[in-house]
Amino acid sequence: SVLSWDADNVAACVANINAAAPGGIPPAWIGGAYPITATQLQQAIAAKLNADAGGGGLLSDCIFAPNTQLQYGNLKAMMSWLGMDPTIQAGGAANMPLARNFISADGRRPSMAVVDPVPGPPLPILGYVPAIQ
Repeated sequence: SVLSWDADNVAACVANINAAAPGGIPPAWIGGAYPITATQLQQAIAAKLNADAGGGGLLSDCIFAPNTQLQYGNLKAMMSWLGMDPTIQAGGAANMPLARNFISADGRRPSMAVVDPVPGPPLPILGYVPAIQ
């Protein structure tokens, strides 16, 4: 899986999150203190997805590899969990998705890689795009 972040949506989401929670401490999965930054949110989301979904590895804030079917299912479950997180919901539904999730597949081998038409409820924090062959 490769995340392609929507910079405008991330920036607007972060602005709403910071406005909704001045001062205080963000959730443990984000860390730090308010105000949070776009980079901080992106890295926190990527790290949370990778750690809790059992990803094979993380490169910067965008790549989880390898992505087995189990890991992919876990990523979907974690995206749904993040979509229900009060901090993400404070970012506003109008600012979603925060990123698009690209699935890459080795075109030399048989693959079941397909478009995933069901974004994680209730807020689709990540959109889905066709597999890259």
